[in-house]
Amino acid sequence: MSHGSAQVTRRRLLQTTAVGASAAVTGLITAPALIRAQGSPVKLGMLHPVSGALSYSGQQGRLGATIAIEEINAAGGIKALGGAKIEPLLGDAQSTPEGGNAEVEKMNSADVAAIVGGYASSICLTASQTAARYDLPYVVDVGVADNIVTRGLKNTFRFGPGFGVIPANYYNEYVLLARTMQQQRVRQKGIYSVLGGAASSYKFVKEFPEAAQYIMDCNHWFDPRNPKALALKKKVEDRGQFYTYEVFMNFSCVLLVADALERAGSTERAKIIAALENSTFSGHVMPYGPTKFVNGQNQGAAPVNTQVLENDIQVIFPQTFATAKPVFPMPRA
Repeated sequence: MSHGSAQVTRRRLLQTTAVGASAAVTGLITAPALIRAQGSPVKLGMLHPVSGALSYSGQQGRLGATIAIEEINAAGGIKALGGAKIEPLLGDAQSTPEGGNAEVEKMNSADVAAIVGGYASSICLTASQTAARYDLPYVVDVGVADNIVTRGLKNTFRFGPGFGVIPANYYNEYVLLARTMQQQRVRQKGIYSVLGGAASSYKFVKEFPEAAQYIMDCNHWFDPRNPKALALKKKVEDRGQFYTYEVFMNFSCVLLVADALERAGSTERAKIIAALENSTFSGHVMPYGPTKFVNGQNQGAAPVNTQVLENDIQVIFPQTFATAKPVFPMPRA
């Protein structure tokens, strides 16, 4: 989707989608919802693109959400509902708007209390619009709405000295761009990403360390001082997985919904939506303030700046969360 041709802007997307610890709440109409018996499982839809072009990000998101559910259930479930355990209902958006929409329909028929997960793109937009028709709370993570880096850059660099690059694209395109620049020995002062699809992914850093070195990113990342975030990081590593920001975002999404369920004391969708609208949740693993939705935007959300240094992703700004000082310009090889 290009900036010029898109009929729905990223701002419109975030206004019509419930974005997990960082954006909005949808489904504010008036449709009936079933109230479950006290202590019976709470069905929670987990909608991620685990196949297709966005599958890696989707799998990472599902991993974070799954770990959160495991932890909540192990700690006694939703106490306000008599210790009800969360029962995940897995859905594959197949990296397409149609796939996401079909899964929302299935989840609504299965009477889920809410849906978490996703990717802030046309997939989420379509899915959130369908969820709104059913008064179905839909909480998704923040991703990239537009792919603004052109494909086909393998052998076509003609840049002058002293330039910088600002990519904002999905994982595969990002890796292609960074590796090609490195292979072609393109010299630049810096690479500064905007929600970079690979710059905040340990898969890229570990598999292509030379191409990743010194890349900066402005993205949603976990709080490196937060013990809960570090424990989650270790759990992911113990499972033999790399991790991206989607792990931490989706983990926080589930915690946000669980908090809303506790405060609502009900699985009735209207009450969950009201609890989300009035949320002041601060138990996430992101470097955020308390969750507060104003006109569909979470005022507590804030990205950080990271940089790949010595095969690791370090926070370089703001200083409150920084684990390293930025290196700029990029040193000459």
